[in-house]
Formats: sequence, structure tokens, C-alpha cells
Amino acid sequence: MIDVVTAESTKLPVLVTADGALLYEPTRWLLSLNQEGSKKPKQVRQIAYTLKSWCTFLLGQGIGLEEAVTGDFYKYRDKLRSEGNQNDSVNQHTQVPLDFYWWAQDKGLYRRMVGWRDFERPTEDFQIQVNRPAKKSRKEFQNPFRLKTHNKPLSPMLEADQVKRLRIEISRRTRRAKGVKDVEALDARNQLMLNWMTEAALREEEVAQLPVSGIPVRKSGNPAKLVPLVIDKGTKFGKPRTVKVREQLIADTHDFIEMEREDLIDGYLSGKDPGVVFVGTEEPGQMSTDNIYKMVTGAAMDITPHDLRGYSLYNYAIALYSIERLLAKESGDKRRI
Repeated sequence: MIDVVTAESTKLPVLVTADGALLYEPTRWLLSLNQEGSKKPKQVRQIAYTLKSWCTFLLGQGIGLEEAVTGDFYKYRDKLRSEGNQNDSVNQHTQVPLDFYWWAQDKGLYRRMVGWRDFERPTEDFQIQVNRPAKKSRKEFQNPFRLKTHNKPLSPMLEADQVKRLRIEISRRTRRAKGVKDVEALDARNQLMLNWMTEAALREEEVAQLPVSGIPVRKSGNPAKLVPLVIDKGTKFGKPRTVKVREQLIADTHDFIEMEREDLIDGYLSGKDPGVVFVGTEEPGQMSTDNIYKMVTGAAMDITPHDLRGYSLYNYAIALYSIERLLAKESGDKRRI
């Protein structure tokens, strides 16, 4: 049996056997994905479980990691299909171990493990035969075990009424939750999180890690004025980005920080301030992305945080387009739209 556990030192997943022995090469690869590939621990964990599936399959066949050959991938693919996995999932489950073997071979941990034959190398023989990369492709190789997939239709854009119903349902669930010490403060926190997702297009990680110190100072004036804000915590690939939010959202956030947030810290965290805007109810006080995801999807309305991000970006694009139309009307230059 193969299992995924979290290393104490790195907080990253590693693969171990039933007797606790570390799978050395896979673990090195998983660590490199975070350190060299800039993948977040959550992404590395998903990859770890996919690689675990491959390792478990080989173990059931009595085959070691270094002993795998092309035929084993076809058997693995057929097994996944017989278990009812969709083609997209099957493709991911064959791609991950191939990526691992390519990396291990590149690092000199395995030899002649994966590659392809061509007229330049007619005698080259690899245990796992892959296809050469397509021209102008950035990929090192092509996965020959991929199954055909159909393009998924775009999900319809959320409408304002759907978002309104989502807010009402989340508020209802918050107020009906058992063992809640301060319903009003939690409800205010959840509604403000929704504001940041639907107005600033923040991802779950960015909402969870939004620091109090990063909120601009409150200004009196036009509440509809857009204020630039640098988001540098929890961003994709760790790259900072700038968003523009209404001055009203900044003011609402300051109101929450000064009132309900203090109540939550005193009531749940024994006064220990975690430094993030949206504090949780368990120490050390920072909400997890799972908490935020479940808050949205738990309303059973087939809406995800990613849908809210799309809703925000769509409305922002409409606003920009409207501004460009006004400017073009004044100048008479429609090409600038």
C-alpha cells in the first residue's frame, strides 16, 4: 500500500509505503514542483495523489517504479477506463507518471526510461516509448496514451439574481449553524468575502490571505471611484497583480475590520490577531481555501468561487467598454473602443 503524508519540515506531500518507508525519487520530484515549478502545496498534493494511483497500480502488478514499460501504461489506462473514469481524468493519470519519469531521467536518477525512436536514433530503446514533441511545442514529449476528449461547452455567465440568491442562502446557512458564538459577525465576514470575490475577482487563496496591512486607507469622496490595490498573497504562481475596487468596498472593509473582525478575534482566537482580514474560527485564525470553497458550493446552487471570479471580470469588462463608448462618442473616434 502506498500513502500520501505531509512532511513536517516542508508541509508538502510525500509518498510512503505501508511500513513508513519513503519513496525517494517521487518525493524529490514533488518537492521540486514546489521549489522549482512554483506549484502551490494544494496543486502538489493533487499531483501526489495522482502519482500514488500509478505507484499503487505497479505494486499490485508486482512491478517496481524503475521496471515499468510501455505495456504497463496501456494496462493502467484500460484499468482506469473500466473503472468509469472520464477521458480527461485518464489522460491526467497517465501524464503525471510520464512527467515524473522524464524529470527523474533528466536528473540522472533513472536511465533510458522514457523517450522515442526516430531516423536519427533508430537503435534507441527506451522502456516507455513516447512521441516526439510537435513542432513549435514547448512540451518535452507527447503522451501516446492520451484518449480523445470533447471540448466542454462554456458554462453560462452568472446573473445578478443568481448572486443575490447565493448571498441570501449563505446568510441563511450561517444563521442556522449550530454552536456559533457571534452570528452577526460571521455573517458580515461571509458577505464581505463575497463582495471581494464578485467585485475584485479574487481567488479563494487571495481571499484567505488578504492582509489587513494591504487594505488602502479609507478616503471620503466618491464611493464609486476605483482604487488600485496590489494583491501579492495567495496569487497564481506567486506573481503580484493589481486590481481596482470601488472606494465603497474599501470603506466597508475598514468597517468590518474595526467592528465585527475584532469580535471574531476575541470570541474565537483568544485575542490573537492573525493579520488577515477574514479571520477564521479556529487558531491560528487564517481561513483555509476549503472553508471558502465549501461556503460557496455548500449553498447547493451549482456555483463555485471560480464562477464568481468570472462574474466579476465580466462586469468589469462591461464597465470598461461603457467608458470607452463614452470617450469614443466625445472624440468621434470609434476605433479606440
